[in-house]
This record gives sequence, C-alpha cells and structure tokens, in this order.
Amino acid sequence: MSEELANCFNAVQVYLGYTKVAELLGPEEFVSYIQNNFKQLSFTEEVRPHDVSIVWSRSSAELPVGNIQVANLRKNVPGYPFGLIIEHAFVQTDESLVFQKRDPTPKGPYEMVPEEVALAPYLDHSGFELTRHRRSP
Repeated sequence: MSEELANCFNAVQVYLGYTKVAELLGPEEFVSYIQNNFKQLSFTEEVRPHDVSIVWSRSSAELPVGNIQVANLRKNVPGYPFGLIIEHAFVQTDESLVFQKRDPTPKGPYEMVPEEVALAPYLDHSGFELTRHRRSP
C-alpha cells in the first residue's frame, strides 16, 4: 500500500477497505468507528484475519485492567474517559502478522510485522491492556 495521509486509526480503515481517508481520525472518532462497526471479542475468542486490536494504557486507575468495554466508552457515562489512552491500533492479517502504521508522521509508511513487534513498544506502559474487535455482521 502506498504512503498517504494516515495514522494508525486510519490504517485500520484503509486495510479493511476504505480506499481514501478524508482526514486523520482522533481517538474519539476511532472509538465511535469501532463501536458502530465491530463487536468486542472476549479474552477466550480466537483472533482471526481482519480482527482489529487496540492497545491501551492508563493515566489513572479509574478503570481496572481487564475492564475495558468499548461499547461503554461514551461521554455520558460517569468517569469517561476513565484515564484511558489509546496507544496504537492494528489489524490481524494471519496468525502471525499484523498490518499497522507505526510511524507517527502523517506521511509515514504502512507495514506488516509480527504481532509481538507491534506490541513491544507498549508492554511497559502503565495499565497496558489489549482489546480485540471483529466486524459486526
């Protein structure tokens, strides 16, 4: 895929079929996109190609690790945004590779890397958590 104006949120959309991204998505727009188009997987469900992973950290302990439910991340819910920070997002391509845009510059390249490479920069972040999402039928 060619370089174009994108961040990791847009890269998810590009991989899943959006041919042109109009503007850079922010975290709130990305959460809305996930809420409207995906269901969150349980920790026991097997990851499949085209599933989206979101890497989270926390600036506070308002929402304990293991309790992120993207459907509940709404401005009208008391405590929102619960100290949560979206660090990264990527798409599973097969059992071992993910599609991502790690480069934070808007014109940086997309890449396919092993999932452990995509996760490595975030494992030590405060309150690290990974949620997985599958397109709704």
